Amino acid sequence: AVVSTQSTGNDPALSNYEKLKAIDPPSAEVIHPNNVRRIERCLEIIRDLGVKRSALIQELQEENKRGKMRWDTILLFSLESELPVLDSRLDRRVDNMVDLGLL
Repeated sequence: AVVSTQSTGNDPALSNYEKLKAIDPPSAEVIHPNNVRRIERCLEIIRDLGVKRSALIQELQEENKRGKMRWDTILLFSLESELPVLDSRLDRRVDNMVDLGLL
């Protein structure tokens, strides 16, 4: 199924959250409806890989039980920051790389 991360309606975040609830309820249960980035990322995973996020997590857990993971315990998390903060950090990193001779 093709999934668009573009939402329709009055509240884009709520619209995408409803899509996620319909497609991948286990992921929707652990993600707050206002967490737009995580919701969009889940929909991107479904769209791009054709696999639900919850299925990927379950697969990782099953592999861990069979001893295929590198570590006994794995923690998946995401960090959030405001876009202007991220843009500023990225700009500084690129400027530093250019100063070091990237181009």
